[in-house]
Amino acid sequence: MVFTQPIASGKSFSYGFKPKQNIPESQKNAEWASENVDWCISMSPLWWRTKSDEFYNLYNGVRSEEQFEHLTKTYGIEFPAGKIKHIPLVRPLINRILSEAEERQFEFSAHAEDAESTESKIQSVSSQLLNEIIQLVKSDQDIDKAMEKLERYYREEYKSETEIGVQHFINQYMLKHRLDRKFAENFLDKMITGKEFYRVHVNRIGEDPQYEVIKGDELFYADNAVKWVNECDWAVRVKLLTPTEIIDTFGERMTQEDIKKVESWLNMYHKDAFYRLNNPSEADQVINDGSKTFVNSAVNHKLAVYYVEWKSIRKINYIKNENKYAEDAPFIKILSNEAIRELPNARKKNVQVGYIQDLWSGVRIADDIYVDLGKVKHPVRSMSEPSKVYLSFNGLTYNSKIKPYSLIGETKDLQDLYDVLHFHKENLIALSGVRGSYMDLSQLPDFKTGNAADNIKMFMYYKKLGTAFIDRSKEGADRTFNQFPSYDETLGAGLQAILMMIQHIEDVAGRVVGVNRQQLGATQYFDGKATMQQAIQNSSMVTEYLFNEHDEFIERALTDLANAARVSYKYGVVGHYTDSKRQQQIFRLDDANFPFADWGVHITNKSADKRSVMELKAMSAELIKQGMLQIEDALPLFKKTGLAEIVRDIEVSVAKRRAQMEEQQAQMQQLQAQLAEAKGQAEIQKLQAQTQEIAAKIEQNRLNLELEQMALSQKKDVDMSKLDLDKKRIELEAKQLEVYARQNAVKSAEIKNK
Repeated sequence: MVFTQPIASGKSFSYGFKPKQNIPESQKNAEWASENVDWCISMSPLWWRTKSDEFYNLYNGVRSEEQFEHLTKTYGIEFPAGKIKHIPLVRPLINRILSEAEERQFEFSAHAEDAESTESKIQSVSSQLLNEIIQLVKSDQDIDKAMEKLERYYREEYKSETEIGVQHFINQYMLKHRLDRKFAENFLDKMITGKEFYRVHVNRIGEDPQYEVIKGDELFYADNAVKWVNECDWAVRVKLLTPTEIIDTFGERMTQEDIKKVESWLNMYHKDAFYRLNNPSEADQVINDGSKTFVNSAVNHKLAVYYVEWKSIRKINYIKNENKYAEDAPFIKILSNEAIRELPNARKKNVQVGYIQDLWSGVRIADDIYVDLGKVKHPVRSMSEPSKVYLSFNGLTYNSKIKPYSLIGETKDLQDLYDVLHFHKENLIALSGVRGSYMDLSQLPDFKTGNAADNIKMFMYYKKLGTAFIDRSKEGADRTFNQFPSYDETLGAGLQAILMMIQHIEDVAGRVVGVNRQQLGATQYFDGKATMQQAIQNSSMVTEYLFNEHDEFIERALTDLANAARVSYKYGVVGHYTDSKRQQQIFRLDDANFPFADWGVHITNKSADKRSVMELKAMSAELIKQGMLQIEDALPLFKKTGLAEIVRDIEVSVAKRRAQMEEQQAQMQQLQAQLAEAKGQAEIQKLQAQTQEIAAKIEQNRLNLELEQMALSQKKDVDMSKLDLDKKRIELEAKQLEVYARQNAVKSAEIKNK
């Protein structure tokens, strides 16, 4: 532990000893509490505040000019530039990291982590899962697919109603109290001082817990070998408040005498002051002199107010009773001294002694004004370890391997050199001139102008034309020197060297902080797309440790808020809010489950997840082309930032579209079968029609053949009749010729029978 010895007006004060904690409650009075407050303050290394103030000043562009007077003034004469100006070197890099942190929206989930709540959740899940399986067996669904879906739901997505309510409460709190801005303020403190702290405490039952940002130089704590401040034995927060703020905050709990002291604060005695003003008129002298160390309250009209918390142990007597439902978890009954005396002698042997932690707090204003001394009314305890109590202050203790790492502190020397180089650059420009040559006035020719000034002008005129006349014949002219040297007062290579050093320091600062020029948009002509992306990715990997520590800080803060809420709302709470999707959310936390569980909040916010989200969103366009996603499924993805949520939505949409495609394929196969069957029937009908048509044609051909046969037969008969007639006619004609021949006709005549 770092010990500091408070000094005031040259008088030393001893450390003293830490007041005893294991004493009866009746002895823990106001005097005992004030001694604890004084001891905790004496153990706080308050000198660290001045160091942190320097870091904040550098970030805000405020720095001391006296440390550079050996450069700005040479033998009491100032350079033309006069002062060294503060040109921010690291602030743009820190702002770049802050901007990246603003884009890292995280998703979180709340879970009950104590053993009893976990066992209750397991039983609830088992019962619900059994009912789901029974209903599934009775249904006509595909058992394998339905079981896989059920298993996935209860393994990844299932949350109890109380867990959902706690998550809604945290969302409401973040929107209501602008917690994102407070987390950004914490992150800025971490980069400036290397530390980030907060306080979560309960003021009244039925009200939201209070979340306060604590600067890295305002909180001091015990050097216990623990990771978080709320597990330490004590903590001290120092704030500087004006008398008006003090009276407004604590006036109703202060005595009239203490109020008068605050109002006449200039006459107060300061334990933690190295120098005190005797009257207000000395303020200007102290500020201008700079040789005296003075307490801040002497100049800015503020007093130191110490908020102190410490843990004190209390002895308890208890007796264990058997629990027939759980042998390893017996019932414990705490007994008072009166109850022990009333026990039978046989039962008194079973009384055991244990110790429990109580949280005490107090406020000291300046040196000797004490307020709010006493035991904290609404401390936060663990349900798993009810004997433990936690401080309301929290943050990493840096008591182990990890130490505070201030980006401003690590680059302070670079900032000094950076400002000095810019100072020399400005002076070099202010002192720069032209190239020229020396000229002996005794050898200057007489151009008959009448006066020396015009004579010199004529010399410069001819020199500009390319000829510089000299006259060595004049009386008194130096005849031994015939060559004049030249000089060069231009910037030359000096400015280039300074600019190169400035660029080099910027590169070194970028490597220390982890932000390169590509991330600042300072591209060059030879930077290709792949080179830019690789440089940005490499730089993000350097700063990832900052984000990881801050993510753990946020996770712890939300966990403390959830557990403080179960103390503040031990009778339950009903709330509502409008989420980022413009949807109304209504939730209820009952008094049966919510106050009796240890709540843990787990966040997901990794750079790899962010890249995966971007890749998934880009992939959604390809899925739309393939028909696996519809545009109405893809549009909501761009409103979401959580990787798990986006993956789950894409999987649901793809599964939905795949099921639709399978259903459409089944319908298509059924239609094809129906079409095939219908096509077969149509073919049969067509063949039947063709058969009937062919049969009709065959019948028609048969009839036509019969008719043709009848016609042929009739024709044959006719032809035979004609043949007989022709035969008879021929025979008749032959008989006629024979008759004519007998009559000895002179000339034969042709006889034709008709």
